[in-house]
Amino acid sequence: SSDQDKDAVIAQMQSQLASHLEMINQLQSQLAHRDETISQLETQLVDMAMDLANSKAVQDEFMLKSNLTASYTSGITATSAATAATISTTSSATADKATNTALDT
Repeated sequence: SSDQDKDAVIAQMQSQLASHLEMINQLQSQLAHRDETISQLETQLVDMAMDLANSKAVQDEFMLKSNLTASYTSGITATSAATAATISTTSSATADKATNTALDT
């Protein structure tokens, strides 16, 4: 009877051990799946960070070109205004000379 009790206890412990081992295997499988998911998310984060950096670089380049274009356009406008003023002054001087020449004759 005592041996039967011991055998029963041993059988129960072996059953519990098998159950615990199965649970451990399931948890290890879940951890492996979680690690794979984390790895995929990390890869996506790196890709998104690279896309953002590229987008920022393109935006910065666009802004630089826009600023250079605005500066260039502003320079052309200033040069055109100065040229127009010079032409106007020259035209006035030429007209004055023509008037004086006409008056002299």
